[in-house]
Amino acid sequence: MRWLLATEQDIRELRRANAIFKSALFLRGGARPPLSMIVDYIDAHRGEFGVEPIYRVLQMAPSTYYAAKRGPSPRAIRDALMMQVLIVLWVANRKVYGANKLWKAARRAGHDIGRDQVARLMRELCIEGVSRRRKQVFTTRQDPDATRAPDLVNRDFTADRPDAL
Repeated sequence: MRWLLATEQDIRELRRANAIFKSALFLRGGARPPLSMIVDYIDAHRGEFGVEPIYRVLQMAPSTYYAAKRGPSPRAIRDALMMQVLIVLWVANRKVYGANKLWKAARRAGHDIGRDQVARLMRELCIEGVSRRRKQVFTTRQDPDATRAPDLVNRDFTADRPDAL
């Protein structure tokens, strides 16, 4: 009798999953749709199917849904604002300031920002200051039009059998 109840429950869950798939027309395209489309679908059908079964069928973590509903964090909002400020300061200082000097310039301009935050945002923006240490020294430059030197040793790299030169 116990297995019969379990089987009936499995059948109910499969029917619910099938109904979710039928109502989710955007899943038929092949690639996973954008997160905003999935969130809109969950919002529209949460009363009909419930939230947990939709997560299970769409193979999506509940935290992903709630993070999308919550929107950007206060840190992300402040980072977006400070990135613009740092870019302006970096360009105004001829793109030579590193994290320390850019941090000091931001403090002088009246922005309350930490040095490590400046360094992190500079990494995200892919900007860096000029360094006296990291110069790449090239003593010679190749001429693309020059011909290669002849092989004076007459090396021959053909093999008459495997694993032999």
